[in-house]
Amino acid sequence: MGNNIVVIAEHADGQVKPVTYELISFAKKLQRTSRSNPIRVLLLADEVDDPAREIADNTGLDVTAMHIPKMANYNGELYTHALAELLAGLPPSCVCIALHPRAPTMRRPWQ
Repeated sequence: MGNNIVVIAEHADGQVKPVTYELISFAKKLQRTSRSNPIRVLLLADEVDDPAREIADNTGLDVTAMHIPKMANYNGELYTHALAELLAGLPPSCVCIALHPRAPTMRRPWQ
């Protein structure tokens, strides 16, 4: 297990959702109390440039953005595979991700 705290950015229609900033705020609190290493924000989308820049400008954090051409509409299988690929290179101590009431139980694709 690594020391990174990873935040999965939420977005829709090219707009960063407010929950992303709530997750980042939580990650910063967690970082202070657990003495973890850097917070990494991950963004997976068809259009990544503007949302990634917005998050970086608003938080001062590094954002790792993965352009996935077929992600204009959410595809759970594609998203999970891409997320697993990114997380394999950043073994996290913690992953902060928004949970949706209708979402299936989240498994840990990085393990």
